[in-house]
Amino acid sequence: MVQYEDKGLRMLCFPCNQFMGQEPWTEQEIKKWVVGKWPKLNPIMFSKIEVNGDNVDKTYKYLKTCFPGDINWNFATKFLVGKNGIPVQRFDKNQTWQEIEKCIQSELEKNYENKNEPQQNENVSKPEVESKENDDNKENDSIQDEVDKVSKELNDLKIKDEVTPNDVKEIQESIKSLQSNDDKVKQQISDLQSQLNEIQTLSAKVASSESSKKDENEQFDAKQYVEGVISSGAVVMISKSFCPFCKKAYEILSKYNKDIIKKEIDIDFGEEDMTAIQEYCKEKTGASSVPRVFIGGEFIGGCDDTEKLDKEDKLKSLIEAALNK
Repeated sequence: MVQYEDKGLRMLCFPCNQFMGQEPWTEQEIKKWVVGKWPKLNPIMFSKIEVNGDNVDKTYKYLKTCFPGDINWNFATKFLVGKNGIPVQRFDKNQTWQEIEKCIQSELEKNYENKNEPQQNENVSKPEVESKENDDNKENDSIQDEVDKVSKELNDLKIKDEVTPNDVKEIQESIKSLQSNDDKVKQQISDLQSQLNEIQTLSAKVASSESSKKDENEQFDAKQYVEGVISSGAVVMISKSFCPFCKKAYEILSKYNKDIIKKEIDIDFGEEDMTAIQEYCKEKTGASSVPRVFIGGEFIGGCDDTEKLDKEDKLKSLIEAALNK
């Protein structure tokens, strides 16, 4: 089916361990096996899900609403979904690949048109309306290309032997840059973030496991790290990449200083070391939550405290004083 990729065909694979426990592996191991067996397939791999029963994934719940019946076997049942996101056919064991291919060819040749054309404003000419529609379509296509690109990067990350914090950070930044008003694309972006979170969690567990094997003399010194970070710049923030309060505090601080030292401990460290850092922050500042904001080596608080100082017109002078030390 690789020959149809240029025409828009995408293979979406959903691992499932509900069939005699035949897929007990991690998502990285499953991806590696699939790529090894079908090197030219270039599939888009999703997280492991359930396709039958009370905990059926919402994707398969929708597919089975369109084409009823339980999934008989993990590699047997396939669904063909049209360019408009509507399932058009279900294939089980009794169809040949030739029959499936014929259906794919037929679907790729279809042209979906929007039957609900917007009513034309009497002050706007038809060519202007068509031009706007064309511009919107081009923009959507461009965003979809970016989503597909990030999805491929994410799939490559899943089969990587060792996932580094920088790997996660780069894809996180790519996902953050994706913006769309289209509900379908929004869901795709949300799915990408969920997959990245799962990879990050697994990577943190692996890092934590490796960290626990360290010799006592090589144990991570959280106090030394935190004190080193505090002394490394005028404005320092200990944060986490997914924290909305960290983002808000960073935006407030950035109004007065663009060279903020922001340490995202969930990306830079495994779970054990990250916990140690937060425990020392609690000992030093009275709380382990993030963000922990330091100006001129002094702790000023979290997000609410930073916002309060800004509203009281005290934050700017604090930062200026720290920069002039």
